[in-house]
Amino acid sequence: MEADPVLTTEGRLRFQGDWGSVNPTRTCGWLAHYIFEHTPNELRSVIYTGRGMGDGLRALGAGVVDVAVITPASFAPLALNGLGPFAGHPIPNLRAIAVMPHRDAMIAVARKDLGFTRLADAAAYEAPLRIAYGTDDPDGFMGLGGNMLLEAAGIDLEKIVANGGSVTHHEQPSRPRFQCDENISEG
Repeated sequence: MEADPVLTTEGRLRFQGDWGSVNPTRTCGWLAHYIFEHTPNELRSVIYTGRGMGDGLRALGAGVVDVAVITPASFAPLALNGLGPFAGHPIPNLRAIAVMPHRDAMIAVARKDLGFTRLADAAAYEAPLRIAYGTDDPDGFMGLGGNMLLEAAGIDLEKIVANGGSVTHHEQPSRPRFQCDENISEG
């Protein structure tokens, strides 16, 4: 049986997670604790908060941090290969060292009374719709993924707004910033 690896890095190990309270930052804390207990002189770490998406990969590529924990992991190859929001700016020094499984799903949902059976049904809907999804910027992977899904379904956000609907973006999934105009009852 092989012995556990021993880290001998001097100084501080720098991590970057998310906003400070969700899985990526918690993972940084677990890793920092492990390193503290398994290094000579109890190597201390610094954990930077961020968004847990493209910003972590960019910080890693720029040498600002040593380890970035991002979600979803499937977007890391975009940075490695300079694709999508990383077009023209690949980060070739990325190396995946682990994937932490967790439940982090993007789900398209609609009220049952709208009669939608697939996402593309929203493209043909003429009445006002309210669409909410992740922040739409180069580092907001949920916005990027949402845009890809909407585009594949033929949904034109400008048409949604022109029909009296709305499109909102939310940075943190646990903090929705929209109001519901109708009374919602369970059942």
